[in-house]
Amino acid sequence: MDQLLKDIKKHDDKFRPGETNSRPKIDFIEDEKRALEVPAEDAHLFEGKKNVVVIFSGGIDSTFSLFWAKQNFGDRRVIGIFSDPGVELPGAALHAYQVCMYLEVEFVLVKPKSDMFIEMVKRGGWPSTIFPWCQSDFVYGPINDWILANLEAHETVVMDGSSGDQVTRLSKKTKTSKSTEKRMHEYAYYHPRYDVSREASEKILKHAGVPFWWGYEMGAKRTACWMCPGMKGEQALFIQERFPGLADYVRKMEKYMGKPLEQMNDKSFDMKVEIGKRQAARRAKGEALEAEEDYKIVADAQDS
Repeated sequence: MDQLLKDIKKHDDKFRPGETNSRPKIDFIEDEKRALEVPAEDAHLFEGKKNVVVIFSGGIDSTFSLFWAKQNFGDRRVIGIFSDPGVELPGAALHAYQVCMYLEVEFVLVKPKSDMFIEMVKRGGWPSTIFPWCQSDFVYGPINDWILANLEAHETVVMDGSSGDQVTRLSKKTKTSKSTEKRMHEYAYYHPRYDVSREASEKILKHAGVPFWWGYEMGAKRTACWMCPGMKGEQALFIQERFPGLADYVRKMEKYMGKPLEQMNDKSFDMKVEIGKRQAARRAKGEALEAEEDYKIVADAQDS
């Protein structure tokens, strides 16, 4: 593990997160009509399929994928499946349900069998930002359990909101890459948002009148768990300002376990909030915050 972390740091000193000198360049689709089409080279993945299931968080990326599925395969069984790990922001599940009702697709809610904080205490710390066991155990695990129990592999395509412009340090995901879980290897996977720009995705959803999550208007950047160790500064600031009680509980757990929220980079929740304040101030002035400046802000926050 120590060697792996050293290799990652060496990589990030040379490249931006998610990039390598051999990483293929993605030409993101900006045209709205083209963004909603099924590429000819991918059409075979949907031949004979009766079910299109979308792993649905309620965020813009997965909402685009659900809308894409409904537009292209509305004559088939389209399902939005939402996993509630018990630490979702208030109203997240309801929003996912409302989007599914708006698009007239099925909604499925699944939950893990364990509690996130009990599991953290058992494992001795917060989920890793490199190998996030929370995703496999509390999000994809329950979703895969439901798919395996209810949908035949030869009749089903699984989708999510994965995009090529997300930070993926060790990922080799493509538009058609499968799940890393062995028991899901017989299922076909497709990622409609992978090469569609974020701007085009938002425009398409707005033109269609699809409901957006309320948190975006209040400063949130993601529809992620409120205790996510990988949250960025502005997300932490959003939680502090809108849900101070939840923010205090994160601090309580940091103190109880004796470990900061993001252990790898030694960032506490308060440090992330400070970063968020500075990022928000720069954004208000129309200034861009470079990714590498994040570490300088951390150092400044530690000094103050």
